[in-house]
Amino acid sequence: MSTNEDPKLSTRRLRRFYVPYPLSQTQGSLRLEPAETHHLRHLIRLSEGDRCLVADGQGWEAEAEVLEFTKDDRAVLRILEITRRAEARANRVFFRVLPALLQKGKTDILVEKAQELQVDELWPVTSDRCEVRIPKEKIAKTVERWRRIAVEASKQSGALRMVRVSEPGTFRQAVEALADDDALLILHPESGATAFPEWLESFRGIRDRVRSLNILIGPEGGFTDDEIEWVRWRGKKKNVWVVSLGETVLRADTAFISVLGTLRFLGIV
Repeated sequence: MSTNEDPKLSTRRLRRFYVPYPLSQTQGSLRLEPAETHHLRHLIRLSEGDRCLVADGQGWEAEAEVLEFTKDDRAVLRILEITRRAEARANRVFFRVLPALLQKGKTDILVEKAQELQVDELWPVTSDRCEVRIPKEKIAKTVERWRRIAVEASKQSGALRMVRVSEPGTFRQAVEALADDDALLILHPESGATAFPEWLESFRGIRDRVRSLNILIGPEGGFTDDEIEWVRWRGKKKNVWVVSLGETVLRADTAFISVLGTLRFLGIV
C-alpha cells in the first residue's frame, strides 16, 4: 500500500451494484438506475470519490468510482477496470427449474434460492392443483418484482450470473417447449417413481448428450395422475423421468431447495 492510499479503501469490502446491460457496452462511464442509486447513496451511503463494484449479470464485473449524482436520481460511475469473473464451465448443462406457483410469497423465496444456487432459468408454471393464479394484468408487475428479488440475491451472494425469470406458463406449455435433447425430471411421489439416487446415476450417464436439465416441481397437492400420464405419453421419445424423493412427502419449497442444492454441490449442473 502506498503512503498516499486511504487505509479505509484498502480494507473495506467494495459493495456490488447491478446494471441491466452488458458492461462491454460502456464507454468509460455508466449511469446506475434510480433504484440502484438509492441503494448506493442512501443505504450504503457512498459519495463522490468512493469506489464500488458493478456487475451485469452475465459474468462480468467492473470496479468503478462514483463521479456525481444527477438530477434524475442516477449515480454516474467512472469505470476503472472490467474483468471476467464467471467463466463458462466446459460441457455445462443448461439448468431450468419449473416450479408450480405457491402461496403467500413462497414463489418469491424460490426466486431468491434459484439465484443463490445459480439456476439458469426459473419458469413458474400453473397445474391442475395449483391454487395460485396471477391475473393477466398483474403478470408483468409480478415478474418485475421477481427479477428485483434475483438482483438483490445476486448482490448478497456474490453470484455474477443472473437467473432468467420467465413469465408464468402452464404445465403443458412447459413440457411442449422441450426439445428431444432436453432432459425432464418430474418430482412426484407415486409408487412407481424412480428413486432420486437411481435417477442421479442414470443422468450421469447421459449428461453429456442432453442440452438442458428441466425439473418440474408441483404445488402442495402435487401433480394429478392425468398430468403425469400425459407427460409420459408426450415424452415417449424424450429423456423423461418421474422421480420420488423418498417416503417422506416434502413441501414444494423444501423439495425445490433440496434438489437444487444437491445437483449444484455435486457438480451435476
